[in-house]
Amino acid sequence: MSWLTARTGILALAIALNGCSPSGSSSESSGEVAGDQLVTLSGRAAVGAPIANAPVNARCEGGEGFIGSVTTNESGGFLGQVESSALPCAIRVTGIGEDKVLHSYTSSGGTTNITPFTDLIIALSASMAPMDWFNQDEHVSAVGSLEQARDEFLSALRNANYDVPGSGFDPFTSSFQINDAVDQLLDTFSAAVRNTPNVADYQAFVDLISSGNLAAIPQAPTPPEEDDSGSSDGGGTGDDDGTGGDVGTGGDDGTGGDDGTGGDDGTGGDDGTGGDDGTGGDDGTGGDDGTGGDDGTGGDDGTGGDDGTGGDGSTAADLCAPPQIAPTGTLIEFSQQLYDTQSGEEIGIVSIRQEILGPMEFRGEETQAILVEDVSEGVTDESRNTTYVSIDTTAMVERTHGSTSVDPETGEETTLWYEPIFNYPYALAIEEEYVQSVSQFSSTGDGPETLLSELDYTIQFKGVETITVPAGTFDACKYYQTSSTSLAPAPSTSAVWFNVEDGIAVKSAAVEDGVEITEVELLSYSVNGAQQAP
Repeated sequence: MSWLTARTGILALAIALNGCSPSGSSSESSGEVAGDQLVTLSGRAAVGAPIANAPVNARCEGGEGFIGSVTTNESGGFLGQVESSALPCAIRVTGIGEDKVLHSYTSSGGTTNITPFTDLIIALSASMAPMDWFNQDEHVSAVGSLEQARDEFLSALRNANYDVPGSGFDPFTSSFQINDAVDQLLDTFSAAVRNTPNVADYQAFVDLISSGNLAAIPQAPTPPEEDDSGSSDGGGTGDDDGTGGDVGTGGDDGTGGDDGTGGDDGTGGDDGTGGDDGTGGDDGTGGDDGTGGDDGTGGDDGTGGDDGTGGDGSTAADLCAPPQIAPTGTLIEFSQQLYDTQSGEEIGIVSIRQEILGPMEFRGEETQAILVEDVSEGVTDESRNTTYVSIDTTAMVERTHGSTSVDPETGEETTLWYEPIFNYPYALAIEEEYVQSVSQFSSTGDGPETLLSELDYTIQFKGVETITVPAGTFDACKYYQTSSTSLAPAPSTSAVWFNVEDGIAVKSAAVEDGVEITEVELLSYSVNGAQQAP
């Protein structure tokens, strides 16, 4: 049996995600440096496409700015800190291209996006070009009524038929991800501005908005109408999704067409019975990817084949038991040996205790709550947090939603969460990669939501290996994890091994120039007091 706690509880994963100690605390996320009260400013710079690897500057009260240099990552995310006394701040990203030098504003820290929307709202509110506004000393008086300008601008977008999110959307402070609905809105808007007749370039458009001319906002492009004339590129009688069309009989995806019976993806076609991806075809029974074929039972990707169970390309779902939810009240205790990756010497033992608390709602999502305690020698019982996880059986991933912890001195609760939810897949084929980008946020008590870091993450299934650690010898599912964050942009790779039988993490190692250097090994673990290993 593979338990829900197996992957979410591994020390190596916690370090990769948060730069944290086993208890989940993080010196980098506190927002404080000795002698200074610092506020974190973070967000995303994008025009739809991310503005990557571009410098971000802050111009705050008294001429202050960011503590150190700040640059966007590949997905446009950035994170920097300013002294609290320096707020409010004008923000600028300087990308390549006149439409990628954009501005924003914050009076309280936290999420601060930089997009054409923030740039144009500032132009509207300040009645001047944002670059001129940025160079002024009095940003507060110069920016005017920013909230009123924001509401007027968003109303004008809606009137121009753009799909703007609901009333809670704020271009300055609402977090978004590349390729989500907000990002697609930016893409659509930016393309419409570029294609506006009689407007020379983006700066000319900015000048129109700064003069209060919201009527200059171009109408949202109208999606092309579907062809219902009875024919399509795929040929045959019918529309795009009908008989003889792209997805219909005789069409690209229909019977006799590219994806239909007798077509490329249909019966006798590339993806159909007897076709390239069908029965007897490349992906079908007896074909290259079917039973007896490259991807089918007995074929290259099937049972006994190159990529099937027992073959060269077995999936983790075939070999590594999919996770299950352990019963409420289950106690799992494990100890891990830590090693110095430079000298190879033992540097300490970490002991973790997990208790399944059962179903619990976390930020509107149904999850399983797991109490995680660091019970290592010398650590008090106050070093604990509750982690919220779930299993998505459709996407075949374990999902980590976030965690909560309570400060033993103040009693305040701090919540950490991921947007989107962090996924760990368990159905990859050998060498297949799963790539995701998430943002980690936090809030304490009634305080503001703060972006702690942006995380780009790749998980690759390497297959099953037999390994020996102090706890014993295990057949283990092996993964490579490569990550980079806005706090540590240089990518790093680690290897991690999970026991085939129950999914417990048995080892992790740093990977440098193809060499695996052991970081953590399993010493022992028990379930409800019954020793499982050694």
